[in-house]
Parts: sequence; C-alpha cells; structure tokens
Amino acid sequence: MKLLKEFTSISDAEALAEKLRQKGVLTHISNTNSNQLGGHATGAIKVEVWVVISE
Repeated sequence: MKLLKEFTSISDAEALAEKLRQKGVLTHISNTNSNQLGGHATGAIKVEVWVVISE
C-alpha cells in the first residue's frame, strides 16, 4: 500500500476514495474510527487514503 493523501475530514477522504474506486483503483481509508473519537483522546487527527498496489 502507498499513502496517497491525508485529510482532516472523513467525508473528503471518502470522496477521493470513491472517485478512485469508480476508476477501478483499490483504496483503504485509515484512522476513521480514531478520528471520530477525537484527536485529543486517540492522537489521530488526520484520516489517510491509501492506494492498494502490488509491487
């Protein structure tokens, strides 16, 4: 996997991931649960969009 972009907004991350998925690119969004619980509690302030690639 390769990190594509970091977001502070889950909806922005989901929008990018959906665009890529519609083009056949497999993606993964990390830190969504931690971000929803709050960065102060978990330390996860950013949501990350990863592209799943085979090397």
